[in-house]
Amino acid sequence: MTPAERAALKLTADLWSALSALPVEHPCDLAEHCRDIHSIQNRIMAREAARLAGWSRRTDADALDLSGKVYVDQWSFKFEEA
Repeated sequence: MTPAERAALKLTADLWSALSALPVEHPCDLAEHCRDIHSIQNRIMAREAARLAGWSRRTDADALDLSGKVYVDQWSFKFEEA
């Protein structure tokens, strides 16, 4: 893991500490914070896993077929073929 990735993980731990110190406004607050922070941590750690697997770095254009249309709203993600 790179120093920058370690620093990013440390930031997520600091964020958890800060969020968990706030007053609870809704019963789901802590569970949602936990889920979201774990999602960020998973993305950070997946970078190391990809390197260990020998995957080369690719640009977004290389990794995605951008010939279709991508729709994103607050509830869903949809891709339609061109």
